[in-house]
Amino acid sequence: MHWRERRYQPGDRVAVPTPRPCSILLPPLTLPVPGRCGTWRPVSITAVVWAQDHAPVDSSTDVTVLVALARSADDKGRGAYPKVATIMKRTRLSESSVRRSLRSMKKSGVISFGDQSLVTHLRADDRPVVWDLDMTRTQDDGG
Repeated sequence: MHWRERRYQPGDRVAVPTPRPCSILLPPLTLPVPGRCGTWRPVSITAVVWAQDHAPVDSSTDVTVLVALARSADDKGRGAYPKVATIMKRTRLSESSVRRSLRSMKKSGVISFGDQSLVTHLRADDRPVVWDLDMTRTQDDGG
């Protein structure tokens, strides 16, 4: 019988499994979120705030895709590599809308290709593209 299905009596001693964080110390301005295989990984609040409030994009579609990318980037906006399917799930957009948004943001210079060696541990036929966010650009700069 599973421990959740058992009826416990007052005074019973129970050992409840707890989630195991991957690290005690997290980089500044990050929050832990569930990753693959039950591990935890940090999310850069800096990159997410930039994407939501300061990124030089006008389209709401571009903002939501950029936030989905920022969730996977480090504090400097580098090394984001969610798959298109993951971005679709996070943003509730179609595949064509996500790809169109990525293309337009790359063309405008808001995102660029990152260090592709970060995904060499994944199967070659299943590797996502690594993106870097240009967090030096803001709406105030005029793009």
